[in-house]
Amino acid sequence: MSGWSRARERVSALTLWEDLLPGLPLFFAVPPDSMGFHAVADGPEVQFPIGDGYIMRSLTVDGDWMRVRVVSPSDYCATPAALREDTLWIRWRGASGNPRVWFHTRGC
Repeated sequence: MSGWSRARERVSALTLWEDLLPGLPLFFAVPPDSMGFHAVADGPEVQFPIGDGYIMRSLTVDGDWMRVRVVSPSDYCATPAALREDTLWIRWRGASGNPRVWFHTRGC
């Protein structure tokens, strides 16, 4: 991924977007048919039903892959009566280098 930034006299720190992801509540930014969960990074897809909504929380990032805790239905703003959860891998960045995930910048 590449980008640019206006130079300033005093730059004290640079934070990469991907460094912000661990711990954030995430969602796929791609069409539902291209969402994929994997038991291991770059492994075959595994099924995880997300019919009534979902939320993912990043645990670790390894290149274009991210290990997430996925919960369905989402427990972000409410506590559902019953939920499914698992720890799986997703491809968080596409071949073009663009992110395949997004997050709400505000809370509930």
